[in-house]
Amino acid sequence: MDPGSLLLPPEALRLPCRPEDLGAASSEDLEPPAGPVGQEGALEALEVGLAVRGAGFHVYVAGPPGTGRRTTATAVLERIAAELPVPPDRVHVPRFDDPRRPRLVTLEPGRGVRFGALVEEFSRALALRAGSLLDDRGVERRREALVHRFRADEEASLAEFRARLAAVDVALVVDESNIPQPFEVIPTDEGTPVSLERLEEVRGAAAAAEMRDTLGHAMAALREHLREARTRRRALDEQLRGTYERAARTVVDEELHLISDEFSGPVVDLFLADVRLDAIDGLADYAEGGADAGPRLQARLQRYGPALLADRTGAQGAPVVFDDAPSAESLFGVVPAPLDGPIGPQVDLSRVTSGSVLDADGGFLVLDVDDLVGEAGAWPLLRRVLRSGRYEPGVGGARAIEPEPVPVDLKLVLIGSRERFDELTRVDALFRKSFGVRADFGLDTPRTPAAERRIAEVAAGVAR
Repeated sequence: MDPGSLLLPPEALRLPCRPEDLGAASSEDLEPPAGPVGQEGALEALEVGLAVRGAGFHVYVAGPPGTGRRTTATAVLERIAAELPVPPDRVHVPRFDDPRRPRLVTLEPGRGVRFGALVEEFSRALALRAGSLLDDRGVERRREALVHRFRADEEASLAEFRARLAAVDVALVVDESNIPQPFEVIPTDEGTPVSLERLEEVRGAAAAAEMRDTLGHAMAALREHLREARTRRRALDEQLRGTYERAARTVVDEELHLISDEFSGPVVDLFLADVRLDAIDGLADYAEGGADAGPRLQARLQRYGPALLADRTGAQGAPVVFDDAPSAESLFGVVPAPLDGPIGPQVDLSRVTSGSVLDADGGFLVLDVDDLVGEAGAWPLLRRVLRSGRYEPGVGGARAIEPEPVPVDLKLVLIGSRERFDELTRVDALFRKSFGVRADFGLDTPRTPAAERRIAEVAAGVAR
């Protein structure tokens, strides 16, 4: 072969881009491109993957840094999310039959703040009006009437009992210093209390023996009398309690309707019914115990505050959430430890924080895959969400309570290298099943007429 045949002229060593091939006479005829240059395949995969919602259509954005992968994904995400509906607010409310398992309330977007404010105002109003129960003249008159009738009945019953004892020469004496049993029955001689020894001296052994039997019957009658007295006392307490509860019910119902007039639904109605009974009970306790019962009432009222987990106030479209330092805490929030109080350990639901998984409900959660798998426990917990479709607040830590899980509908967008994608696909069946879309961003771009024009459009944009 002639070596000279392998020689190329200088103009053959490059492929020129001729202006006439761009379909434009000048840069004025070219508009800057809206997306990345040379990443049409990745962009198409993003468009399809982000638009389709489903368990197997989470998106993996692959490629090295500097390829525009994050910027491009963000632009597509924000455009698609703007067309999606705003997800609902999520609230956890306490339950008093099982304090460890707060109930989930789902509200229209932006309504959670109002709901929490009304519950807080309800608690504040009850605290302010509790003192009026102690000063309510109607309640006081009913209480005095009940107590007066009880005392009169007790005095009449005691007088009748004393008369029965006197008929068999026995007296009832009261020793206030003998706290366990202040009552005692003793024999009498012509109305004067005497000991059995003295009675035997005066009346003889037979009379003393007969009196011993009589005293035994008298003690049995005394026990029965005291039992009946305790029954009457319990009846008085129940009547007094009913008086306090009726007054408390009026106060509670007047304040609670401000919430029920705005909010309803199966879970809300159940919560308000629980609050109503608990508040009536708390105010009645306060009326019975007086000001000393104030701390207990305050502790009860503080329990009513809900945990606002997802607040969509002012939101437009679905959320796009970037968690740049994913961890169990950032993804799933924190459930605080219980605090001791007048009514025992309590978890303040208002201090429960949500995580980025719930923040992204109804939309998209964007994570760097290396950060995710590099943080101990974060990826296994997120896998649980992929598998169950449920979010559990504070699931990554020690939880004093176990709130009702929140159903979530979110699309995960992981950004990382192709090598990491291949590794996870190989070792993790759930990842392989869940991430059915991969958008590949590369550093090299095939030279095509369309790519040449897009590069020219970029240059035109810079020149302007």
